[in-house]
Amino acid sequence: MERTFEAPICRIKVKGNSEQTSMNKSILDLDGNNIVLVRSPRENIYWTTKVSSRRYTNYIYLTSNLKQRPSEIEIIKIAKICEKPAYKQTQKNQMDILDFTENSWTCIERYQGHITIYKPPKGPNITIKRIIKVDKELAWSIGFYLAEGNKCSYGIGITNHELNLLKLFQDSLKKYFSIQKKDWFIYIHSLNKNSFGKLKTELISIFQTSKIGSVKSKLATKDTTELRINNTLFAIIFNRFISKATKLILKEKSLTLAFLKGYEVGDGCVLQRNGYLYGICITVKNNNIKNILVSSLQKLYKIKPRIRKTKGCYEIICTGVNLMTEFILDKHFYSSLRQWKKLKSSYLKKQYTRSHIRYWNVLKNRELLTKEIAKITKRSHWSVLDAMNKDAKFRLVKIKQKRFRNKHGLHYVFSLTERGNELLNLLGGTDEEN
Repeated sequence: MERTFEAPICRIKVKGNSEQTSMNKSILDLDGNNIVLVRSPRENIYWTTKVSSRRYTNYIYLTSNLKQRPSEIEIIKIAKICEKPAYKQTQKNQMDILDFTENSWTCIERYQGHITIYKPPKGPNITIKRIIKVDKELAWSIGFYLAEGNKCSYGIGITNHELNLLKLFQDSLKKYFSIQKKDWFIYIHSLNKNSFGKLKTELISIFQTSKIGSVKSKLATKDTTELRINNTLFAIIFNRFISKATKLILKEKSLTLAFLKGYEVGDGCVLQRNGYLYGICITVKNNNIKNILVSSLQKLYKIKPRIRKTKGCYEIICTGVNLMTEFILDKHFYSSLRQWKKLKSSYLKKQYTRSHIRYWNVLKNRELLTKEIAKITKRSHWSVLDAMNKDAKFRLVKIKQKRFRNKHGLHYVFSLTERGNELLNLLGGTDEEN
């Protein structure tokens, strides 16, 4: 959301050539306990600063972000040091950013539900949305950040070689926290610095920021991109927010699933044996996050995954063709084109899938008897019946009894359920003949 116009309290002529400008107390009676939000009309740049007060004069510091010294500045808001707006009543799955601020910080209410947070005496400051609602999209971003994020005291960053995943994370923070795209820094981690020029134009066009640099990495096997917000306040607030939001996410299955899918596209992979799908592996270093992921899998799929401890990390491994069917239906790895393609292609190679997908294709948009399915697919009656009973157990096929004219008694009729049709569509409806 772009800034809307905020009427100034007063305008001040900028005097002198120093890093501050003076203002007579007759204009505004301020003192050293005041914080002011200032705007430069020429460059439309906002900053927050502490007022320095002397006998008859107030002094306001100018920001170093200004390209030129302005002739005039505007005072937009005035607040006291450590002042905070009143707390708001939040609804379900909503959180107030004020809960993650410190008592020594100053918070100023802004336009359209935004809030400016300032750390006296000389910053930094950040303007973000005040009320954040945790939904599936934000839960995915939190999971992805916990997997691929660079957590430090001076900012937040996230590194990956799949640019579409980084773009999803950037769009998410713009939507939920109002972090503007121009505020992001881009760093390219590469073994060869010559590739920097080729990537620079593409990255500027995708992420819409001109703040870009390169880092030579001896450990890099391929070019990876790091997105970073260098702001101490936002790093503290965001990491505290994630800690509380994760507990909220685990209370709802839809949010838990989105969180799990976000984490696994960052630190998960598809396991294969001889080209056939074996399972899913998620790598995690932190023991607390490992427990969260294990409890998420238990809650969603009623399974106890195998955990293998390796040097410096844990591997959470999920196997089984029926579980992989559930994973495909829930669109695990759907955000990562490479892993999603690998998951589907290796699943289709399995003997179980090849035998069952014949029957799913035949049943698409119609009801058939066991003998009719067997005749079309050229398989035995008992093979079809066994497969249909297994698929019915996992709600892929619907069985009902039906009476036919000129036929004695009731006969079993099979058709695909919504889940079955959805699975067939996700797999592309490919018919394998082996």
